Parts: sequence; structure tokens; C-alpha cells
Amino acid sequence: MILLAILLLIGLAYLFLNGWVMIRWLKRKVKTKSFLWFFVVTSILYLSILFWNRKSIEFWLDTKRIEKEAQKKPDQPNRYCACNWSSLSLKKDSYPKKHRPLAQKITQNRYIKDSKTLNKYLRNKDLMTFTDQDGYWVEPLTHSSMHLTPLALKRLNELGRLFRKNLEDTKDANSYFVISSVTRTEKQQKQIVRAYPNSATRNKSTHSYGVSFDISKMMYKSSCNYSLKALEKALTEMQSQGKLLICPEKGCIHITIVN
Repeated sequence: MILLAILLLIGLAYLFLNGWVMIRWLKRKVKTKSFLWFFVVTSILYLSILFWNRKSIEFWLDTKRIEKEAQKKPDQPNRYCACNWSSLSLKKDSYPKKHRPLAQKITQNRYIKDSKTLNKYLRNKDLMTFTDQDGYWVEPLTHSSMHLTPLALKRLNELGRLFRKNLEDTKDANSYFVISSVTRTEKQQKQIVRAYPNSATRNKSTHSYGVSFDISKMMYKSSCNYSLKALEKALTEMQSQGKLLICPEKGCIHITIVN
């Protein structure tokens, strides 16, 4: 909310300054060339600020839309629903027997202990920075970062495309699943454990190897059930192909990429 208030103030300042310069231009106190340069420069600066903060703006807009939808009458559809062990029927892969050992194996035990290690892996291209793609959106992260191994990112994009393919020619063709957590350092994992002592992994997490992400909710256009089934089908298909492991949880679906 503080960031949005700052963006609003900057927007008001942008309008005020350009309005003031325009008035001076109309009174012939400012040259046309100077007025145009001022307008172009301030517009570029303001649009750049909006661009770099687009995720926070998108998240705020989605949150407001969700709140608005939640206030509808019971017989009206709500365009947001949870992705967890009760909303999706998925086969669970053992976390201690499969998720963790395979995450260690596929990364050659590249454990992300701290930000220094994270930056080292980024320089060596063992990790990659990414952004939203077709089929999924990453909400603003507080205890993780938008980094994955090249293979994990490839599989995530594949999952997004497969999910969208399952929705082709339907009213939900533009639905997307929301990722709530990605790669964590050891410190971030400990913070998660303190915040969620009954569900977070106390030992080394697969999130700290850059091969895991959590899917927490579905943003749908028409039918939540139809969109969830499309995701369920995509996850099951990739799981059967040995590309990923699944661990349905109370608050999300934990995914580990292994092939």
C-alpha cells in the first residue's frame, strides 16, 4: 500500500508539472520545443517507474478483483480459487525419499546457502532469473526469489503451455495459475519455518536447490473447476513422464523438477 501511495503521488506530480508547463506554454512563456522535450522526458520517466513496479500494480489489481468477486452472491462465480490437496486430485511423491534426494542429485548438490552463493550460481548460469509467461503468474515474493535452474525453468514454461493447451477453445483459455514461492536461501527457509512451523520443511528444502516452486491459486475466467482440471491434467501428464514430482499441501501444490 505504501508503494502504491508513492506511485499515486508521483502520478499526481507528473500531471501537475505537465499541466503547469502547458499553461506557461499557452501563455507563450515557454517555447514549444522546451514544452515538448519536458513532456517527453517526464513521460518516459513516469512510464519507466510504472514498468519497474508493474508486478506490484498487477498484484494489487488482482487482489482488489478477488475481494470484489468474494463479495458477490453465492450463486455468482468467484474467479479465484485455491490450489491444494483438497482442490486437486494428484499423486503424492514422497518428499524425503524422492523430492530432496533427486533435487540434490540433479543439481550436483548445489545448495543455495546465502545470497552470495545465489549470485555465484547466477554468474555461472546454474540459475536463471525469469518472469511471468503463458499460463502462470508469479506473485510478489517475500521469502524467495524468481530464480530457477535452466531445466526447472524449461519445465515450468512447458507446464504453463500444456495447461493453456488443455484450455484451448474454452471460455477459460486465458486462465492462469499463481506461483507463490520459488527459490529460497537457507535464511529464507528458516524464516518460512518460523512462520509456518507445522508445514514448512525444517531440514534442507528443495527450494534451496533452485528446482522447486509452489502453486497456490488459480485465477480463472469462467469455471474454476474446469481450470483446475486442466492444471491437474498437465501436472499428471508431466509427472507420468518423470519430469516432475508433486507434493500436494494444505496451502499449495509443491513441485520439484527432476528431469
